[in-house]
Amino acid sequence: MSSSENGLAVPHSLPRDATAPFNADHADIILRSADGVDFRAHKLLLSMASPFFQAMFSLPQPNPSSLVPSSDVKKDGLLVLLFSEDEHSVGMMLAYCYPRALCPEPVVNSVEEMKRALHLASKYEIPEMETAVVRRLQAEEDVPQPVRVYMVAWSLGCRKTVVAAARHTLRTPFIAGTDYEELDAVPATALARLVNYRAACVEVLRDCTTNLAWMQPDLDNIQAQCSNEACASDETTVRDLFWKTWWAEYFRDAYQILKDAPNERALTIPEAVASAVSKASQCSDCRVHGTVTAAISVSSLRLSQELGKRLSEVELKTPF
Repeated sequence: MSSSENGLAVPHSLPRDATAPFNADHADIILRSADGVDFRAHKLLLSMASPFFQAMFSLPQPNPSSLVPSSDVKKDGLLVLLFSEDEHSVGMMLAYCYPRALCPEPVVNSVEEMKRALHLASKYEIPEMETAVVRRLQAEEDVPQPVRVYMVAWSLGCRKTVVAAARHTLRTPFIAGTDYEELDAVPATALARLVNYRAACVEVLRDCTTNLAWMQPDLDNIQAQCSNEACASDETTVRDLFWKTWWAEYFRDAYQILKDAPNERALTIPEAVASAVSKASQCSDCRVHGTVTAAISVSSLRLSQELGKRLSEVELKTPF
């Protein structure tokens, strides 16, 4: 295995030791970063976390002269492997190979850190690193420019991340024509599939807000009928009955507000709620009985649940 194939690089002078836990005396291998930091590690843990390292350590070691100069093949009796990545990258990679009791999980909040993690996960075959990126994309906090993560994941064939990033893009409107540098690494098919996926999700939202049969189990709880004939909707029906205009229009408003970013997390939809309250106040019965708040609260929660379930079923086609 040549140095260009396995990510190993030419050594730097005057290496220094990494901090704990990668400075243990009982380590049996040293990984040196491109900027000259020595990480003392354990072959067993690396092999368990990565097929790449498992294969490396199960094969006879290459001639030292092809890996590093003979004067610096070993340090303290341990073989030194030289990597082309910097201290931060090697430390991140090792952290995902070690149990959490020994080192905390690295933070991958930014797009740049996610890109770094995905490249390392792909190059050194460390599944836990991709899993960490997927977890971050599924978290409550938004990730800026998830389209960039999507493109990097596509270029590396990381399907789980591609799917998670595509779903994350639904949290914000899609801005066509944005010139991301990551575009150069993917075919036009990648962007087309994302556009098609988002269009399919908009159709899911449309169906959820127009065909309300899925709301039937909750109708008795939200008191969506009104005895005031002027308040009855003649457009939206469930159980072949007519429902309050403001309740039916809440769903139509929700569609208009969410169609550019169809995601279940946005379903507090204050604009739609305010509109429903305003319209309900125009009906003497609804205004007196005060059912609007409870009805919209239940409807918003159920719409969020239903939309989330259906969005998870939308397929994103990839060649991998």
